[in-house]
Amino acid sequence: MQLANFTRYLRDIFVKLHKCDVCEKYIKWTSDLKVHMRVHTGEKPFECDFCKKTFAQKNSLVIHRRIHTGERPYKCDVCEKCFTSSWSKTAHMRVHSREKPFMCSICGYNFSQSCSLKVHMKIHSGEKPYQCDVCEKYFSQTSHLKSHKRIHTGEKSHFCDVCQKGFISASNLAVHKRIHTGYKPYVCEVCNRSFRQKNHHTIHMRLHTKIKPYKCDFCEKYFRTSSNRISHMKIHSEEKPYKCYVCDKGFKTSCELNVHVRVHTGEKPYECDVCRKRFSRQNNYKSHMQIHNRKDPYKCDICKRRFADTSFLHNHFKTNSCFKPYKCDVCKKEFTRRSTLNVHMRIHTGEKPYMCDECRTSYNSQYQLKKHMMEHTGENPDILCDVCGKCFTLSSSLKIHMRKHTGEKPYKCDVCTMCYDRLYKLKNHKRIHNIEEKCED
Repeated sequence: MQLANFTRYLRDIFVKLHKCDVCEKYIKWTSDLKVHMRVHTGEKPFECDFCKKTFAQKNSLVIHRRIHTGERPYKCDVCEKCFTSSWSKTAHMRVHSREKPFMCSICGYNFSQSCSLKVHMKIHSGEKPYQCDVCEKYFSQTSHLKSHKRIHTGEKSHFCDVCQKGFISASNLAVHKRIHTGYKPYVCEVCNRSFRQKNHHTIHMRLHTKIKPYKCDFCEKYFRTSSNRISHMKIHSEEKPYKCYVCDKGFKTSCELNVHVRVHTGEKPYECDVCRKRFSRQNNYKSHMQIHNRKDPYKCDICKRRFADTSFLHNHFKTNSCFKPYKCDVCKKEFTRRSTLNVHMRIHTGEKPYMCDECRTSYNSQYQLKKHMMEHTGENPDILCDVCGKCFTLSSSLKIHMRKHTGEKPYKCDVCTMCYDRLYKLKNHKRIHNIEEKCED
């Protein structure tokens, strides 16, 4: 007798497995086969007395009823959190043990629960089978669709007993309560940073793993979060669906609109704990706090000035007069601009590319030619830029203009250390911070 036939013989004689006629799965007990058949028939004979929800198995109903009764007989030995079922407790224990036995075969990311892996796989497949019948938005999970629908109904049946804030789901309320308790159960294995929400932990982990599962359909750029991808996609589109109700200005994202509306309302929700100064934007508030904290880690190697942000240091390099990267090879004189160096080099080369149309005299710079041309026209040659040859009617205008060549920027923002050559530029810049000051030129 062949091995396969012998195995089948032993199974039929001793084990007495029962075969499902629909999916051909083998079941040991007839009672289990009867329960299994409900998967195919859709039969759910066990009904909850509280909410009338039906179940295929009696033990599923028993576990479900604990939601209504509040019974949680399974307690975590580490944090004493209680659960309605033993498998919920087992899954929770992996938070403490950091065990993640379920691995994604595509990106290699590990999960503590098989259901989390199934949800994650839909990121790669793009599968979203559940559609909202109101706004036709699609979701990858029924729970997400159910929570989403409450946005349309306005239903908030779960309330915080500390601040009375309402939520559309018990899970959202549970996450919110961690704000009051300070409980952060999700810990990064790499840097030990902890998070209140699991999705925040998941997104954070992608910083370490470099995983970017969301791809732009146009430029094939990848992103860590779906929201970042959606925001990026609007770069390719000129669509600005979010309109300001005051000035009708359009914005690509709702958060951009929310920040803009504060220009009209005057709202400044971010307050400095030190000097009580208020700000409409969080990034301006953070930049301001650097002034008090004196955490300016970015230093100019030339003038030793320190900056709170790399963008400020980069701007300082480009515009500040202390940084003169263009050096004359002949006399070693340094310049902030390449164009100024090019004009200077003509002193050494003797090049005179600018010629007077009247007398055919040549000059090495445009300003010298313009100054010379005034001798023919009878104009006042005194108010003239000696770098680019631009003419001015007032000496004060020339003084302001010269700042372009010298790199001088006397008007400095007291919030973020940005500098400008003109007062009106500083005033325009300060509107970003929503600071209204009276300044004199």
